[in-house]
Amino acid sequence: MLDVLNINIEALGLPLQCIGLGSYEYSLAFTIFAPFVVAAAVVIGFLLAPLIQGPVARDPRGWLRRGRPSKQLIAALPWLLLLSFLVFPMVSSAAFRAFSCEEFSNGRSFLRADYAVECGTESHRRVRDVAWLGIFLYPVGVSLFYAVLLLAARRALAEDKPTALSKALALTLALALALTLTLTRILTLTRIRILTRILTLTRILTRARILTLTRPSASSCAITTLSSCGASCTLLHRPLYRHT
Repeated sequence: MLDVLNINIEALGLPLQCIGLGSYEYSLAFTIFAPFVVAAAVVIGFLLAPLIQGPVARDPRGWLRRGRPSKQLIAALPWLLLLSFLVFPMVSSAAFRAFSCEEFSNGRSFLRADYAVECGTESHRRVRDVAWLGIFLYPVGVSLFYAVLLLAARRALAEDKPTALSKALALTLALALALTLTLTRILTLTRIRILTRILTLTRILTRARILTLTRPSASSCAITTLSSCGASCTLLHRPLYRHT
């Protein structure tokens, strides 16, 4: 099901070459670090939202004393977890592509993700270092982050006593399931439409092929006409006089 969320930024038609991200190394680094920029913007937005509206704007120190920043971080947690849920498969698949090489008949091997990178060279080692960083941050780091959050909310989940953290995790799960089901439905409908068009085109081509095979050609028509002609055709082509 996670394949539905596996988005390849190179396949979206983005002009990566125009911003210096044409190579696999730079596009991988962009895929790894861009979600952190988005996460930082989300956190800053949630922290600044109470400061620019309501009575909090007139008493920011009181807002800090009452511990509201922690509440705002908890409020931002579902969106941060949803972001990690979206980018997790994309970054993981992009990072593991750094270890797939293709060997050619001349004995040299090149990276499948970028044939401009020869495996075993310094450029390939740089790519692998970036890939290892992505693997450490996402497949390992995100999984540990999920585990820590579940351990922190285990008592509330076990005793059915909701807390701010458990509510945030429940909201994240609901959003993730809704998004996954929506994208799965869209993908299923798209596949059905594509298969329907392929079957329709196949039927049209099959009918055209059958008509072509069953339609008599000009040579077969001539042979059929001559065979049905019989003796009359022979008499017509027989000479009218004999040589003595």
